[in-house]
Amino acid sequence: MSRKFLKFFHLSPGKRRLLIESTALLLAIRLGLWLLPFNVLRRLVRAAHRTARGAAMDSVKDIAWAVSVARRYVPRATCLTQALAVEALLCRRGYIPSVRFGVRKKEGALIEAHAWVECAGQVVVGGPESLLLSYTPLTERERLS
Repeated sequence: MSRKFLKFFHLSPGKRRLLIESTALLLAIRLGLWLLPFNVLRRLVRAAHRTARGAAMDSVKDIAWAVSVARRYVPRATCLTQALAVEALLCRRGYIPSVRFGVRKKEGALIEAHAWVECAGQVVVGGPESLLLSYTPLTERERLS
């Protein structure tokens, strides 16, 4: 048997459930980003996690871990895909996360965008603070235009 397969079954039932949920959500969001306008997908994700009942109270750290592991198995699970998944998982569990978007200038005239999630003043996914300081955060108004 594969070593990864064995590691999966050595996880607690709660962590296995969270990993499966994270993988399914990442896949759904990745497909949604390919097929739907961003604002439509964002409304669907928000509506889905508002109606979730009985979600386990996983820690913020466990949710970040699960999405980090699951992203390895979802093609093109970009920072945006991960941020939307973490936001949904956190909201389902009663946390109040905030998805942040930023841009920075790269070599030449290229601009690079990045998404990350903060919760209770801490970065949950998206990189260390030192990396995020190199991005200029977009305001809500700039994100919607």
